[in-house]
Amino acid sequence: MLFQKIALPLALLATGALAATGNNSTLTTATPTAVSKGCSFSDFTATVPSQVQEVAACPTAVGNIVILGSDLGSSVDLTGVKQIFGDLSIKNATRIISFVAPDLELISGNFEIISATVLETINLAQLTTVGTLLWNHLNAINSTGLTSGLTTADSVTISDTTLAALEGINVFQLKTFDINNNGNIQLIDSGLKSVTDLLSVSFNSESVDVKLDYLTSAKNVVFQSVNSISAANLTSVNGSLTISSSNLKELSLDKLTNVGAALTIDDNTKLTDVSFASLKNIAGAFEIADNTNLGDFGDFEKLATVGGSVNFTGTFDNGTLPALTRVSGGFSLDSDGDLPCKEFNKLNSDGVVKGDKYFCAGKSESTSSSSAKSGSGSATADSSSSGSGSASSSSTSSKKSSGSSNNAGLTGLFMSMIMMCFGVALI
Repeated sequence: MLFQKIALPLALLATGALAATGNNSTLTTATPTAVSKGCSFSDFTATVPSQVQEVAACPTAVGNIVILGSDLGSSVDLTGVKQIFGDLSIKNATRIISFVAPDLELISGNFEIISATVLETINLAQLTTVGTLLWNHLNAINSTGLTSGLTTADSVTISDTTLAALEGINVFQLKTFDINNNGNIQLIDSGLKSVTDLLSVSFNSESVDVKLDYLTSAKNVVFQSVNSISAANLTSVNGSLTISSSNLKELSLDKLTNVGAALTIDDNTKLTDVSFASLKNIAGAFEIADNTNLGDFGDFEKLATVGGSVNFTGTFDNGTLPALTRVSGGFSLDSDGDLPCKEFNKLNSDGVVKGDKYFCAGKSESTSSSSAKSGSGSATADSSSSGSGSASSSSTSSKKSSGSSNNAGLTGLFMSMIMMCFGVALI
């Protein structure tokens, strides 16, 4: 027998309450206040339409429900089901073309659709609350069917689908928002406000536009292979922020004030304009590299501290860090453009760069230094080029040795003259 039903005492169920209300995305104690007889399941697995109909007969179902296999027909219909207190998983349903659950409002646990390879239509018109949403390997789907939009969830992961757009994820706070490898997607538009673990939009269609204009804070953020990013109200990234391998022409995060780890902007071949007008602190490394068309490394007019190293590589003609007061690591700027090193050399000579290594190279100049700035007394070499700097240092040492030899010679001559005088006196 593929499934087992259990009866839960109504008095026990009546004591439960849905913990997630409003904008709270935690469903840890979600249980129904009442459930019909025959609608409490334990590890219910439906592999044929008649078993799906048993679930569909329950306005409220309790238990984990798996809809599985190739014998389900072309449609899975859960019309009439309003709440599922448990997981709902549709897996390897390789023949279903439509999944219909127009009355479903809540799934307290995991909501998975995995390897439904010919699924074309989803109707989730009333669904607003899930524990976690995981959709993967859906090769025929065009739309999520989330007409009302999700407002409560813990995590959302959508991977390897043919979705043309992702809209309606309007949760106040998520642990994870991971949208990856959706090759047809052109738009990701979400009312999401906060992400506590990972926000990643990566390796989808290169023409995808990302709109996260309600987002105010996130932990680790990754944007890879995107066409544009709009996050007008993002003020804090508590972990790392990476923007790479994308087609975006401009990057503007002008309300962002803090990055809690590394900031990386690299391999964005069409990028021409960067603006982080309010950014004051980067707790980790700061890297801008291999952005082919970026002639000005950007507006960082308020950036005061970098907790790691600074590494800039590109064809820079302009760029400035006027408010910078501390770089805890080294500093390397390697440009084949017209950007002069004068400003950055001064940062180094003024002690702003605390790390042992400093390097700045432009089209016509190069400056480098290597020193233990903690006071260990290691030698420092500065010159118009790193090679001549070493030569200058060794040359200085050579001149000191020559001076010592000359002093020794004069001392010997003086002693000889004294001895001659003593010899004359003795005669």
